[in-house]
Amino acid sequence: WSEAVGRPLAETIIPPRHREAHKKGIERFLATGEGPVLNRLLELTALRRDGHEFPVEIKISSLRLEGGCFFYAFLDDITERKRAEEALRMSEERLRAVMTSAPVVLWAVDREGAVTFSAGKGLEAMGIKPGAVVGQNVFDLYRDRPDALENHRRALAGESFTVDFEGSGRFLETQYAPLFGPGGEIAGAIGVSVDVTERRVAQEGLRHYAERLAILREIDQAILAATSPEAAAGGALRRVQRLIPFRRATLITIDMQAG
Repeated sequence: WSEAVGRPLAETIIPPRHREAHKKGIERFLATGEGPVLNRLLELTALRRDGHEFPVEIKISSLRLEGGCFFYAFLDDITERKRAEEALRMSEERLRAVMTSAPVVLWAVDREGAVTFSAGKGLEAMGIKPGAVVGQNVFDLYRDRPDALENHRRALAGESFTVDFEGSGRFLETQYAPLFGPGGEIAGAIGVSVDVTERRVAQEGLRHYAERLAILREIDQAILAATSPEAAAGGALRRVQRLIPFRRATLITIDMQAG
């Protein structure tokens, strides 16, 4: 930027749309001694040599000497920081969209087991409001559930794993993982629970259907293999009892040929 020496600042790093405001700001300071942007850390837009704009962090100060008033500034290109902030913002928006539309619960506990975060649409089906259990300890909340206590102990010991968990009448597929502090020490645990109740119910329905179908096939085979009507009926009856449990039954056989 050696070619900038001797040129008005407005023609170098200030975007065209801000040049008039820059000019008026200097005139105001020279006339009143007031400069609202002086000695403050600001985020502004600057202009590159090729004409492209980029975000900067800048602090402007003034200095009065015998020769007049001088301005000096410290400027830092924050393009990468802004990109990181935007990526983080988009990631948070995607996470928020998932948590407000999908049957998911996200939670976190500190190293003592105190809940520090609890949110997600999946809480609705469990009758729990987001944040309602924050501050409570999981070792108190689940004191009657040894399996839940063991899962949290494993995560707080540094283990990552996935388990199926049933609670409040819902089936949850839960991923546990430890949270680490800046020094690498375990600072707590985090979990993501997905409500898979409907899937489990559907799977259970399919399992029952398969069992009933297998029994019906056994009945057919028993009838075909029987050597007498009584044997056929008895074999079928024993298998029907697995479909429709009963304590007593009356078996009636009819000879269709004899009428």
